[in-house]
Amino acid sequence: MGKLTKENKELKDFSDKMEDAYDYFEQYKQIPIVMIKDDGQYVVSNALPKVPKFQPIIKVRPKTTTKPIVREIHLETAAVAKWPEFTGGTEAYTTFLKKLGKEMIPSLPDSVTHTYAQVEFIVDKDGTPVNFKILRGLDKEFNDMLIEKMQQMPKWSPAIYREKPTAKKMVQTVTVGID
Repeated sequence: MGKLTKENKELKDFSDKMEDAYDYFEQYKQIPIVMIKDDGQYVVSNALPKVPKFQPIIKVRPKTTTKPIVREIHLETAAVAKWPEFTGGTEAYTTFLKKLGKEMIPSLPDSVTHTYAQVEFIVDKDGTPVNFKILRGLDKEFNDMLIEKMQQMPKWSPAIYREKPTAKKMVQTVTVGID
């Protein structure tokens, strides 16, 4: 019916008047007075002012623009004498993760307000975080955006094994959502 009324002005006018009558009935739970003019047009007495139809808000999720940093790394050992350290220490890393969690909110699907994601990455022997992999996430768009943002973290002090810098695998949970 919608296509037919859009193409025929007389039917469109009639459809609009019937919609006015329907809106009046929905508002007051009474049948409105409908009159017919000399030229055949319908008039709905006390018709409600036209209000735009409800339009759902569609959240536009940001798209990723960078490729993951991948290096071929041979991990020497699971045990190290000194773990990698984020530039600025534990407090700076905690601040980075909280900020990351807030920045990721627009990347959440419409039906999700809060989530936890688990990310694996390697701090290479030069301190560069690389080879990000989502262990627990949501969907491809969210996961790709999380990796893109995590790749922006600064270099770390690398792990130490036998008094030499070495690559070390890290696993981090990231909390995303409104507190």
